[in-house]
This record gives sequence, C-alpha cells and structure tokens, in this order.
Amino acid sequence: MRALALLFLSASLLGLAACSPSQPDASPTATPAASDAHQGSPPKSTAQAPDANPSAGSSTASAPPTVTAAEKPFEAYIAMGDDPLPWLGQFYATSGLAVDYTAVAQRLDPAYQGTHDAFAQRDALAAFKTKLDQAIAQAKANPYIRLPAFQAKVPAYDLDHGRYDLAQILGSDTVLTVAANAAEVRFTPPGALDYYAPKDEAEARATEKTLGGEPFPRAVHATVYGKVVGGTIDRGMPQLQVVPARVVLTTLSLGGPGQPVFTATMP
Repeated sequence: MRALALLFLSASLLGLAACSPSQPDASPTATPAASDAHQGSPPKSTAQAPDANPSAGSSTASAPPTVTAAEKPFEAYIAMGDDPLPWLGQFYATSGLAVDYTAVAQRLDPAYQGTHDAFAQRDALAAFKTKLDQAIAQAKANPYIRLPAFQAKVPAYDLDHGRYDLAQILGSDTVLTVAANAAEVRFTPPGALDYYAPKDEAEARATEKTLGGEPFPRAVHATVYGKVVGGTIDRGMPQLQVVPARVVLTTLSLGGPGQPVFTATMP
C-alpha cells in the first residue's frame, strides 16, 4: 500500500519524492475524560499562513487561523479512518490544486485497475470521479474532523506554572501519517491548545498518579478534534493543516480501553 501511495503521489501531485514520516496509532477513538476543564492559550503572535498552492510561489502574512468549541458541536466532527478518499477530499477542498482523476484512479480504484477494457475503464473512472467529487464537496461543507487516535507522551506536570505543556502532542513539529501513507497531518503553529491547567492541586495529583502508572508510564492515546484550514504539498505528500479544538487523552493499556487522563478544549 505504501508503494501505491507513493506512486499515486508521484503521478498526481507534482512528481516529488515521498518520505517516510511517523505513523499514528490506529486505535479506536479515546473516551473523553470525566473532567472537561480547559485551559488553552490563544496564539501569542501573528504567523505566516501556509500557502495553499505551492506552485503560486507567494504567500501572504496574516494572523494564524483559530477555532473555538462554539463553531461546531464535537459530535458533528467527521470521524476520519483508513479510507483515503475523505482525506483527499479535505486536501483538495483546501489546497486549490486541480485533481488528476485518472492518476488517482490508477492508484486507488480497484475497478479501474482491474480492467483493460477501454469502455469499462471509462465507466469505472466516471464512477470514481463521482465518489471523489462527493468527498471534496463534503469536505467543503464540513472541514471539522476527528483524527484517528495516535500515541504520544505527556511531559511531567509543571509545578512552577501549574499546568501541562501540550506542545509535544499538538506542536507544529508533530506530523501524522494517515490512510496508509495517503496523506499527512500537521498542526498549525502556534498550537491552539498550548497547555492544560488542572483546576486544583488535587486534580493535578490524580492526573500525575494516572500518568505514572504501569505498564506504560506517561504514554497516552491522543484523539484530536480540529478544523482543516489548508492543504499543501510537503516532500511529495499531500499535507493537511489542522487547527486543534479539542484533545482527549487516555492511557495506553494492554487490553481494553485506557483510563481517562484529561480533555483540553478551546472555549
């Protein structure tokens, strides 16, 4: 599948060479913690917005995009999975790049791949184009998505400032590979959720006790809810730019669901 993804990207997206970024964990969506307290800082300064179309060769400095909990109910966020079409729908909806339907079908559509009959291929391509166009239209109508859970580590509680730094989980250096290398996700800088502050020392102590437990101390599954605000090509890969609105953390477990750690949400 990786070879197919790389060939598809080479044929349909500028012919750049792909790389091998980190792979997110494909576990089920984590369960929100009982406490939904939030402390997220707004962006501290303006930053250059990503250029949605790298071929344009120019960009415009502007305030970084933001998202709030009031924009869309979290239950209405689209749950993303292994199917590459919803990811590509979000990518094309925000990148402004033209779709090479034949190249995409050659790499992703079994009906198109499985025949050498010119009429059958034409029919398969028409059906595939309809599906991809539907994915793009749905993405334009709803850019709010719920990412598959991925593994991360929570840094130690900051005793001096009374909070948890979330940059290691939601920072701009975090790159997630999705849909078997069909696309990547990067969180927009600066992080919309910079930190999480427990409401009091009792909650902080309980959280530290949960995070320090065995068998995987401080390791968590992170489920991020966010808004897709842009699409770029990076090292030959289509990359979605996502602004986080909520992150739900649960502990890793050997079997069954993990324990809730905390949920940080934008106001």
